[in-house]
Amino acid sequence: MVKGKDALRAYFKKGLEAYPNLKFDLLDMMWGLSSVVLYYVNQKGTKTGEFMEIDSNGKIVRVVANYNG
Repeated sequence: MVKGKDALRAYFKKGLEAYPNLKFDLLDMMWGLSSVVLYYVNQKGTKTGEFMEIDSNGKIVRVVANYNG
């Protein structure tokens, strides 16, 4: 679980150190009443779907990622 800006910054820093060529090519974006799903291809060429739940203040409160491969 990642909470707060400092924790999020550290999370992404670690990811970029592990994958310096990290990139995402957006394939589709789907909106719901209180959620959004991003569907993309990453630097390895595999597809990912990320479900993001949004609270009444417009903040993301939960993310669930699903990976292909």
